[in-house]
Amino acid sequence: MKVWQVEDEDHGETYIYSEDTDILEVPFVKTELSYLVGGYDDEREEFIASIENAKKRGRGSAHIEERLHVELVEVR
Repeated sequence: MKVWQVEDEDHGETYIYSEDTDILEVPFVKTELSYLVGGYDDEREEFIASIENAKKRGRGSAHIEERLHVELVEVR
C-alpha cells in the first residue's frame, strides 16, 4: 500500500493521504503552492513536475524549501 506523506516543516506536523488522493488539491498543499505564484513560478512548476513524476513512477518526493515536503511512500 502506498500513501502520500505530507510534512508541514513550518509547524512540524505530518499528514497522511491515500495514494489515490490528488495531492495537489489538498488544501494545505494548494495554499503553499499559491504563495509561489508571481515570484517563485519556477519553484512551483518544479514541485508540480516532481509530484507528477512520483505518480508515474509510484515513488518520489517534492519539496518547497523550509515549508513543505511531500513523498509517495510504501507502507507495510
